[in-house]
Amino acid sequence: MGSIFKKATGIVTDNGNVYECYNLKENPFPLNPFLNQESTDKRYNGDIYEASVRDIEETSGRKFSQSSSK
Repeated sequence: MGSIFKKATGIVTDNGNVYECYNLKENPFPLNPFLNQESTDKRYNGDIYEASVRDIEETSGRKFSQSSSK
């Protein structure tokens, strides 16, 4: 149990963009979870979300819930 409470032995340094391995320039998720339609930042004004993906997910969810209720 004591092993989970050990202190860090070194200092973590930022060696560049940690999101680069995902082909991203920065964190795509907003720090503030609220929508601001007046913002020019796509993460905050909702433009980052693709509507077609949501439609696919909703369809998959309906199919799953229908099959599990039988």
